Amino acid sequence: MQKYLYILLSFISLGLFAQSKEAIALKDYIQKGIEFRKMKAANDSIKFANYDSSIYYLQKSVDGLKAYPDSITDLLEAQYNLGTAYWKKRNFKKVTTKPRLRKQLIDKALGIFVECTNYSQTNFSTQNYIQLADIYNYIGRIKGDAFNNYKEANEAFSKANEIYETKSLPDDKTLSYTCINLGRNYLRQGENQNAKVFLKKALDIYIKFNDRNYIGKCYQELGTVSRDLGNLEEAKEYYKKAIEVKTPRPDLRLKASLNLSSIYLFENDIEPAKKLAEEIIAFYETNEYDGDNVLCKAYEISGIVDRKRANFEQAFENLENAYDIAKKESVYGIHNRESAKILYNIGDAHFASGDNQSALEKFQSALYALIPNFDTRNVNKLPLYEDLYHEVWILECLKAKGEVFKDMYLNTDSLFFLERSYDHFKMCNEHLDLMRLNFTNESSKINMIENVYSIYDQAISIAYDMYSMSKDSKYLDDAFEFMEKSKAAVLLESIRTYEDSQNEGVPKELISEQNDIAQKINEWKLKEENSENDSIKSLATDTLYKLASQKEILRKKILNEYPNFKDLEYTSFVNSSRDVKSKLLNIKSALVEYFLTNDALYTFAISKEHSYFIKTPLDSTFDKNIEDVRKCLSSPNDSQESFELFVNNSNSLYDVVLHSVIDSIDVNINQLIIIPDYKLNYIPFEVLLTSLPEDLSEVNYKISNLDYLIKQYDVTYGYSASLLIEGSKGLELDELVDFNYSGFGPSFGAENTELCNGSELSTLDNTAAIEPIRALLSGVSYLDNESSKATFIKKSNSSLILHLHTHACLDDEFPMNSKIYFSDEPAYTYELYNLDLKADLAILSACNTGTGKLRRGEGLMSLSRAFMHSGCPSIVTSLWKASEDITRRIILNFNENLKRGQRKNRALKTAKLKFLNDPATSKIESHPFFWATFIHVGDTSEIVYKNQHFKQTIIIVLLLIGLLMILFLPYRIFYDRNETTA
Repeated sequence: MQKYLYILLSFISLGLFAQSKEAIALKDYIQKGIEFRKMKAANDSIKFANYDSSIYYLQKSVDGLKAYPDSITDLLEAQYNLGTAYWKKRNFKKVTTKPRLRKQLIDKALGIFVECTNYSQTNFSTQNYIQLADIYNYIGRIKGDAFNNYKEANEAFSKANEIYETKSLPDDKTLSYTCINLGRNYLRQGENQNAKVFLKKALDIYIKFNDRNYIGKCYQELGTVSRDLGNLEEAKEYYKKAIEVKTPRPDLRLKASLNLSSIYLFENDIEPAKKLAEEIIAFYETNEYDGDNVLCKAYEISGIVDRKRANFEQAFENLENAYDIAKKESVYGIHNRESAKILYNIGDAHFASGDNQSALEKFQSALYALIPNFDTRNVNKLPLYEDLYHEVWILECLKAKGEVFKDMYLNTDSLFFLERSYDHFKMCNEHLDLMRLNFTNESSKINMIENVYSIYDQAISIAYDMYSMSKDSKYLDDAFEFMEKSKAAVLLESIRTYEDSQNEGVPKELISEQNDIAQKINEWKLKEENSENDSIKSLATDTLYKLASQKEILRKKILNEYPNFKDLEYTSFVNSSRDVKSKLLNIKSALVEYFLTNDALYTFAISKEHSYFIKTPLDSTFDKNIEDVRKCLSSPNDSQESFELFVNNSNSLYDVVLHSVIDSIDVNINQLIIIPDYKLNYIPFEVLLTSLPEDLSEVNYKISNLDYLIKQYDVTYGYSASLLIEGSKGLELDELVDFNYSGFGPSFGAENTELCNGSELSTLDNTAAIEPIRALLSGVSYLDNESSKATFIKKSNSSLILHLHTHACLDDEFPMNSKIYFSDEPAYTYELYNLDLKADLAILSACNTGTGKLRRGEGLMSLSRAFMHSGCPSIVTSLWKASEDITRRIILNFNENLKRGQRKNRALKTAKLKFLNDPATSKIESHPFFWATFIHVGDTSEIVYKNQHFKQTIIIVLLLIGLLMILFLPYRIFYDRNETTA
């Protein structure tokens, strides 16, 4: 027995020895493979052979190690290097001329890397996780660079970053590479705020490791982010820093110089841009360097400058030189966005030179560069919708083709060309939806829409022309859709997404966590912007990176666990004119929606029975009219000159924006819902004069002297018709709140000195403004020191009516940093966005709460917008600095009218008219400055106060009892008489 045991042990020992020997051999193969991959060579052929040898040894090690489940570290190492070898091999000259072979190498590399992500991570070490993160980096690079799939690239880079976040791995070069990859990818997609966060984190790590090449790259990418955000001076500083970095690679310094020249192009300062580009071209010629992406960019910039100079022959030569380099597989290849951009610029030069056919062909080729299976032979063709993806240059090419077709129509009067133009702009509209809904950052969505807003200009103007010629209602429907999508679409999407998350059962804790992260991001952005302290800036960089990472992890968790919500998140529909008629209007109301271009005002007027689409040509006086009226409204002035200026300009504006509408709509209409556009947001329509007074010699602003629009119509405003429909909650709000009214009135003065843009805030009479309304509505009030920010946030969701009698301070540069004051500290706009309001109405009796920075596509970025975002469907807000005494009187009377059961817009109108018709109101107090600053935005329905249903029920029961007694009394008398007779 013992003998057999020795024999068995001997066999086991030999087996272990053999396995040990094989494992050592496999490790040797890995090292040989790595050595061959990294080996320097005198020429390209030898290096190509080295990669073949590398692949040979690494493949042998992979095949052998798969038999050893416990060798995960070695297997990952081998596969990581094998995938890298295939990926690097794609750029050799022997491969770049053979697209099929190149694709095979790329596919092979991707397959190897993806296989690594499927291994069990049960026994992973820290080093294994770092290598896995790097593998995800390669997957992201391949998805983005080889397949132009930036969405999947972003998912891979985010996965790499998630490994660092969830496994608490140290800051190292793999993390910095992950961050720069994420930053670049966000930049390519137009998500500049996210790009900035990750690029700054990458820069911090590279500085620690003194990696000069990547420090220079980070500065360049940050410069491009700043450029795209419009911060040109900041962009210049980043590019200059990139040039100053003592990197051993001259191409990086040259690229930084080219990027600096792109700033000059943005500023239309073409001479220094041309000079820098020509110097780089000369440098390459002198040193006999092969063409690469830097030389390609130099030719491109030089060609763009020539096109701006109308030197078309030279422009075509430089741009064609750029494309010849770009289309090489070792540079960009044919199917690449950089190649597409050059083709786009060639097409733009043809368009500028008057050669429309050649322009169309180049724009079509640019689309083919972005969408490989797109047919380029017929310039009239559009891509299939399913082939579109998140790429801004697809949008630019479609837009450019639309503009060329429109020019061809204007030159020929051929309806065929106008129809082709319309088809292209309609697809632009669909592509805009796709892009906006794939952004994860609200500010990026707003920036993107603002940058391509001219698409809506073209789409609406062509829809008008097509409708005018054909009277086909489909163009009417399209035009209204374009208008709606050009207004507050991001706000609408945010509100719908929040509501959808609740409908699909996403826990409130997760939604709250999302909101907390978003608020912290804004807080740290504010700290970063306002601090000069390097240590605080560094802490902000690290904190913003961690918060952005957490935000992405949480977003993925919600989408994975609640798949139905994922589908809802990507809806982008807006309501139609038919929806407006059925869901928003009654027989007494009309909606008037505007779209403003440089030379025309497009107006949609919708009543219960009819729709009207009106085009009003504009001249240079229109903007001046708005500015003059706004100037008159912002301060009371009893001079003759100011009076005449107001009267004449107010009436002129009425003639342009409303006269034709009033003439068209039904005569019995007395309610107007106004959806303003761009600068029209600054004017309360109630002050427009429907006619001029007979005598202008006396300065008299009284309503008996001037025909203000408020005499005839109840006016309310909206950010869009779809938002108004969305805001009709249809909920029993009185069951969700504790009080009818909450009034907040902080104190300002010696103890609580606050400054807004250098000016001290004045003391307010909170008791007089709030207590009468509190008593009227049996509500609660928080005055003076009780009116703290913390109290407001805690109590803001407990009342039907929220009333803030305080000061506000606007930040036009960064609207999210605008603030509204409380007794201890202000609440910033980004904090208001995170409230969960149950109120039916918010009254913001503070100065300028309805104004802010104008953003094309979203309107005024005001404090009132934040309240609507947080769930309040109806706002009373101010457009300029208000008089406290008159504000107090109007707001009190407004609440009295609401208590009587008036609709919100009628209640505010009635309060203003009561003030204007009061004999005690002087001629100068009748100036619109005093009464017109407050406007109503949103849902107009009556307020159903808490317990009002109970009171109504009691009244109805008492009435029924009374009715029954009245009906029963004759019978009782008759019965008593019969009893007596008997």
